[in-house]
Amino acid sequence: MPENMQFMKVKHITVTEQVSKQIQDMITSGQFKPGDKLPTQKELEQMMGVSRPTLREAISRLISSGAIEARQGQGYYVKEPNLKINISAQLIQYDYHKVRDIFEARLFLESTLSQLAAVFATDEELEKLAEDCRKIEEGTFPLDEVPYGENHIHALIAEYSHNNLLAEFERSILDLLTEYPDLFVSLKNDTYQEEYETRPHHLIVEAICRRDPVGAYNEALRHMLHYMNDIGMEKKYDFSLLKRGAHFLKKIDKLDKVIPGKENT
Repeated sequence: MPENMQFMKVKHITVTEQVSKQIQDMITSGQFKPGDKLPTQKELEQMMGVSRPTLREAISRLISSGAIEARQGQGYYVKEPNLKINISAQLIQYDYHKVRDIFEARLFLESTLSQLAAVFATDEELEKLAEDCRKIEEGTFPLDEVPYGENHIHALIAEYSHNNLLAEFERSILDLLTEYPDLFVSLKNDTYQEEYETRPHHLIVEAICRRDPVGAYNEALRHMLHYMNDIGMEKKYDFSLLKRGAHFLKKIDKLDKVIPGKENT
């Protein structure tokens, strides 16, 4: 057997994963086409023989992955396929500098996604974001039941930015973090098993929920800078935070008029 051969542990497939995969497979095979409405929650529960909480979590996964969307008062619909972006782990494996590139991409990507979410997220999405964040900090949210685990909040923010292309970049990076966690831990490997001193997610979420795009951008930037420092990134960063210039706020005011769920003025 070659010395460098490695096997990965087989993951236990939960009922939630089976439900979301079955629906995803029906979308992929064309049984459900873009724009099609899915059966109601009650119908899906009966057809698949699952509980309401299990189905809701499976639906949440499909929404986070961009496969379906919730339309208020109408149900769930298959979304138009997004441009699929895949950042191969082989391109960064065992190369510290390429791993650093990934984190530098996250630094600005997640800041921008947070900024967009503060402007374009619906009121219902903000309620979901705040509730999940609260449960995670209380330790009552089942992180093993969501696709991106501890990065669940980042996945929601990406979805609620309503920018499909940037959200797909984020999901591709989160896929790597989930599947190859060891690639993203630098020389301070001991910190991986400990609690990071990273600024908590609720600071980002609070800024998004009060529809403060500047604050959301800045909190997300601080969050990633702290995280990168915690895991021992060699390169030091000292980026300036956004300032609340009148010109910038004027642009945001224009965007505010087209926020989903808000009346135009």
